[in-house]
Amino acid sequence: MIDLRLQHDALKYRIWQHDAEYFGTLGLSVRHEGYVLYTNPGLIGRYDPNHAGMLRLQADSMRTDIQRIIAHFDALGMDSVVYLDSMHRPAGLQDALHEAGFIARVEWGQYDLLALCGDVKHDTSQRELTHPKTVTEYAQWAALCEPDPYSDVATMTALHMTECSSPAVIPTIVWCDGQPAGRCLAHIHDGLGRVECVFVDPRFRRRGLARAMVAAVASEIVAGGAIPYLFAAHKSEAERIYHAIGFTTLLHDTLTTYVRPR
Repeated sequence: MIDLRLQHDALKYRIWQHDAEYFGTLGLSVRHEGYVLYTNPGLIGRYDPNHAGMLRLQADSMRTDIQRIIAHFDALGMDSVVYLDSMHRPAGLQDALHEAGFIARVEWGQYDLLALCGDVKHDTSQRELTHPKTVTEYAQWAALCEPDPYSDVATMTALHMTECSSPAVIPTIVWCDGQPAGRCLAHIHDGLGRVECVFVDPRFRRRGLARAMVAAVASEIVAGGAIPYLFAAHKSEAERIYHAIGFTTLLHDTLTTYVRPR
């Protein structure tokens, strides 16, 4: 008899490896012994591409490694940021981060990890979807966003253009009444597909666009022989929609962001 817990643990391990590759599409990623540093100097105002992740540190070198991470971002004039995922080690890593001046930003939300290991439970034939391939189409994708409280418009535009124009991702736009109404993207590699950046313009919400778009992208991932996965805020409307499509929650509270202000 197959132990589903072992299958899920193996899948979670693969997903964190795949997630490390996704963040590498947003800038330069450098692997060190026990962690990865992600940097995009053109997006200094954003923590998304400028952080340390995949922390799998040894207990005897943990504090030294944390100081190396701090020194790296200090030299760039950035806050030090660590994305601590559910498979981090050693066990005392959170305490060591607090000692070094990091603050856990739990108020930014609790996110669950979801994966789809079967068929998509939604009819995707009734919506017009396109995959941007030109600068003009990338700009349409990038323009679909809400104001961000932490970054100015220029920084957010640069971030969104970086997200959708990378050759390592497949961006998608869903259309409604002849207008670009929503967007997402997928990073597909080695049997996994991360669905990311899901957004629908407020003018077009409550029409089933997000469900249709994510279902269609998930279907494309499945058709290519990969497993779709994504992150959703715990007990959110988005998570309910993804469950209706066929996604299953693998893990609650998957990631905590730790910030050390300069």
